[in-house]
Amino acid sequence: MTGVISKEEITLDFLNSVIKDSNDSSSKIIEFTCGNPLEGGFVGYIIKLSLKWNNDNKGQSSRPNSVIFKCFVAELCDEKKLSALKHSHREVDFYNYRELMNSHGKMMYSFVPKTYYRNKTPSGSFAIIMQDLSELTNEEIKEFEKQDEQTSFQKKYITACKALGNQCWGLPQDFNLSLYDPYKIFEDCFLETSKLHIEYFRDSSILKEKNSDGVDMTWLKNFNVYNGEGKEKWMESKEYLVSTWKNIALPKIAALKDSINNSDLLIKVVEEFYSNYYTWENQLKRIDISNPKTSFTLTHGDFHAGNVMVPNLQYKSVSGVPEKTFYLLDWSEIGINCPFADVAQFIISNCNNVEFRRANEEKLFKSYWNSLIESGKVNIEHFPFEYCFKLYKRGGIERWIVLDSMMSTMVDGDHFVFFMNQLSNFIIDHYNPSLFQPF
Repeated sequence: MTGVISKEEITLDFLNSVIKDSNDSSSKIIEFTCGNPLEGGFVGYIIKLSLKWNNDNKGQSSRPNSVIFKCFVAELCDEKKLSALKHSHREVDFYNYRELMNSHGKMMYSFVPKTYYRNKTPSGSFAIIMQDLSELTNEEIKEFEKQDEQTSFQKKYITACKALGNQCWGLPQDFNLSLYDPYKIFEDCFLETSKLHIEYFRDSSILKEKNSDGVDMTWLKNFNVYNGEGKEKWMESKEYLVSTWKNIALPKIAALKDSINNSDLLIKVVEEFYSNYYTWENQLKRIDISNPKTSFTLTHGDFHAGNVMVPNLQYKSVSGVPEKTFYLLDWSEIGINCPFADVAQFIISNCNNVEFRRANEEKLFKSYWNSLIESGKVNIEHFPFEYCFKLYKRGGIERWIVLDSMMSTMVDGDHFVFFMNQLSNFIIDHYNPSLFQPF
């Protein structure tokens, strides 16, 4: 065994040891099948496990008919892939931490999927068995068999990315986009994730090796940086980003210049960011927690609609559409950061229509900001709306400069143009020469 269980090592005994029916101790899994790899992420593989039980579960939610198995085996991948995925096992740390916090009555978020098994190794391997959001009850399966419905209508949840237009990847087939209200999807996502931001807003315990509950916190992304440590690794990361921008992104921009909006301004801002602002010393000044206006909390870290699941409004069932909620997936980037940058990442990533963003982003951010202020945890004197909205603008540009530098190694042609234009249009609307300066 590799330290974490792999697909080939899954057995009935193992599944029965981690997945149980809380309402019937006599229930056992008697058969399982592994599906084909699913889309999503850069992990080793994500597959669906279909489960057969020894008795009819009669639609009970206490046990699943299927689960998702997510696995990455560090020992089986090359050095380049291992470097890219070296922190993916942080997702295991998050699920472990949340379960412990739940026992203390904390982090009681409905948007986090249930997990049945999670494990990792020091080398970077990890495995997770988690809730399958497309799962059907037995009654629903029988109903579909009668109706001979298409598979696409049998999924209870879809990615919010599809519901918001699927970025540059092409509209999905047989999909009624008009059923979805983009404004509502954005607002629901922001209001739900604000619960995480509120609970840990300026909570200094997440900066300690052991928090107030005695739990290790060093696994969080940016933990070292917020403690003034890790300069060498930070500098290595910056050097990689600058090199990637100069050697890969810039030549592609030059070749596709006519398709990129105001490419000269885009290049100017990115060059200014890397040359004059993105320094270790500036970073430490910005995250100085002794300043009461420094905004920090726990953030998802990769907050975009591809990591969000929303109800499938085309879903047909004897019980109607699923409950109106959403799920936030892929917690491998969770860490300490400014929450307003997370919100900006979501907006830039998924407002395909720039006119929609221009008409709605301030209203959407105001709705999110109101939830922070109304919680009583965020001091309006230190965090008035205009100040927070400036942090949103700066955080969005900064995060997408880094993102586009990395994405330039992964996408070409129209896909590359899409990602560059999302940033360029945001810069056109929000950049000014003082934005990177302290305020």
